[in-house]
Amino acid sequence: MSDICCRTHCNNTPAPNRKSCRRCLDRSIAYNKKQVTAGYSFYQITKNNGLCTSCGKVPPESGTMCASCHTRILGNAKNFRNRIKTILYDHYGRSCECCGENNLKFLSIDHINNDGNLQRLQFKGQEKLFTHVAKQIASGIAPTDLRVLCHNCNFGRQHNGGICPHKDLPN
Repeated sequence: MSDICCRTHCNNTPAPNRKSCRRCLDRSIAYNKKQVTAGYSFYQITKNNGLCTSCGKVPPESGTMCASCHTRILGNAKNFRNRIKTILYDHYGRSCECCGENNLKFLSIDHINNDGNLQRLQFKGQEKLFTHVAKQIASGIAPTDLRVLCHNCNFGRQHNGGICPHKDLPN
C-alpha cells in the first residue's frame, strides 16, 4: 500500500488495508449514498471503488470479490447444482440405460431426440434448463425426452449416428 492517500493526494496516511485515508473514505461513502439514490447499483459503486462487489468491505485480491465471498458463492452454486442433479437422477434413474454404469460421476442426462442444443438455447444455458426440468418433475409433469446415460454411451451415440457403440457390437 502507498504512504499517501490516492484519492485526492491529501498527504494523509491511508486507512489500514485501503488506498484512501479515513477522511476520503467517509467522503466516498457519502458520495456513494448519493449515487445509490441516483440509481447506481451496489455492484457498480463497489466495483468503481475497488471494493468487494458482494460484501462491500474487504478489498478484493483479484477480480471483483474478496476470497471469502468468492468461496462462499462458489460453494452455494455447487450445492445448488448437486441438489438439481439429485432430483434428476432420482426421477430418471441412477444408472446408464445402455451399459448399466451407476457411478454418478460418470452419468449425464441425455436428450433422446438429440435436441439438447435447442433446449439450451431456449433456456439460455444448461443450468437453467435443468433447473426448469427439476421444477417440472416437482410439479409432476416431467419431460419424457430425457434419460440417464454414462458419458461414454452419450458421446458414442453422438458420434455413431445416434446408436450407442454397445448396441452396435456384434453378438
